[in-house]
Amino acid sequence: LAVGGGSAMCAAKGVAIRLRNPAPLDAYEGSGRLPVAPAPSIAVPTTAGSGSEVSNVVVLHDPGRERHLVIRGHGYEPRVALLDGELLRSLPARPMVAAALDALSHALEALWARRATRFSDALALTAASSIRSALPRALAGEVDAMQQLIEASAMANLACGNSGLGLVHALSSAPDVHLAHGYQNGVLLPHVAAFNRPRVGAAAASEIDELEALYREIGFRESFAREELSARDGELMVAAAMSNPFRDNNLRAAGEADLRDLLAGAGAPLPRG
Repeated sequence: LAVGGGSAMCAAKGVAIRLRNPAPLDAYEGSGRLPVAPAPSIAVPTTAGSGSEVSNVVVLHDPGRERHLVIRGHGYEPRVALLDGELLRSLPARPMVAAALDALSHALEALWARRATRFSDALALTAASSIRSALPRALAGEVDAMQQLIEASAMANLACGNSGLGLVHALSSAPDVHLAHGYQNGVLLPHVAAFNRPRVGAAAASEIDELEALYREIGFRESFAREELSARDGELMVAAAMSNPFRDNNLRAAGEADLRDLLAGAGAPLPRG
């Protein structure tokens, strides 16, 4: 039984793997390498962000590794996901916002992913619109909006689980940058969205254009605070993105200079390329 946010979900999925497979988890890194399917699990998310409860991907942080430990395969997802918006009622505003912006980044990245399809687009557009509508009302305490938000976060993961992700998640994939994953994605999202906007269709462009009003309404700044990142952190983010397959899945090609420009635009202490 997995109860918690995305990190708890992935930890539980790692436990389910080890219950039936003897080797250390890093022996199974990659896709489809488990000798035996994971033990069955039930997921109960208490944040509306990662959507890990419907994902067959396990993402773990291991100290000393330059990249996340990622294990994925058919059947690695929980057998059942219970989506109950009531569980968000005690969630403070800051983690609610960070989680929701993570979910929104899943939806929008699915729209500018090279592996996107009409099916993933349909899920992504519906999820993005629903998150934008629900988040301000969920922050105001509306339980119906919390239910809408938690369902939309699962939908966003189903979208990006089929299309893959892009530059936002490539840049936020450095394990040694100690800022909340959803917060990093929330800051980076408008900058990557603007970078990709010339390459997306009208419906995706319309969703991108709604970001400014949403951020203003929820009081979220699209810039890292001066003390949040060091120059070393910026270099770690560039290095992680350069080696991350999500960079190649981004609809608009991006080299190292582009990544540096995106980070500099988001307030990271990093010289432009």
